[in-house]
Amino acid sequence: MNKENKISQLLSKLIASGLERWIRIRCKRIGSLYIKLDSSTSDIFKGRIKGLNLRASNIVFNEIALNKVELKSGIIQLNLRSLRNNNEQLISNNFIISGSISMNSKELSDTIRSKNWNWISDILAKELLYDKPITRLKFTNNKLELQVKSPKETNGISHHFFLSAIGGTINLSKGNLKQGFSLPMDPNINIKEAKINKDLIHIECDALVTP
Repeated sequence: MNKENKISQLLSKLIASGLERWIRIRCKRIGSLYIKLDSSTSDIFKGRIKGLNLRASNIVFNEIALNKVELKSGIIQLNLRSLRNNNEQLISNNFIISGSISMNSKELSDTIRSKNWNWISDILAKELLYDKPITRLKFTNNKLELQVKSPKETNGISHHFFLSAIGGTINLSKGNLKQGFSLPMDPNINIKEAKINKDLIHIECDALVTP
């Protein structure tokens, strides 16, 4: 192995370590994390990554609890000086990610009860549940089941919804998509698929990341 390749390998390891640190700092919790860089030797010396493959599990990011994440990025430009100085910004450009995320019913319930995302619980109650607050959330037969209190039913009333992706966001319906409700979505996020399968919500998406 020549000197240039040795330096390139060392630099790749430093970049991967820096990116892992960048990700972990932004997560309240993260279990396993795997990062693989896709870049040539010349690109690495320029601080340019053609793509990044990421797999992670048991994550809490911005109060969003996730079971698994598998993502691939577009081109990422790095500030190599930040590898020596942690006070400097590591990533210097906006970049695209695409891939899949999944969450179980508890993770979804914890998320929509969090301070950042309880507006989702409120808007679902308003739009789908006649302004009655959600008392329980679970997945039943590949549908989202939302329970609300009822004076006539000891266990409350359950409402079941199919999930799908329509117009770049998540749609909840009882079978007729025209009568469904679509969640407001960040314009930087494009939902391509949303479904419940094997007790997990699976979401395929693209997103623009701003460091």
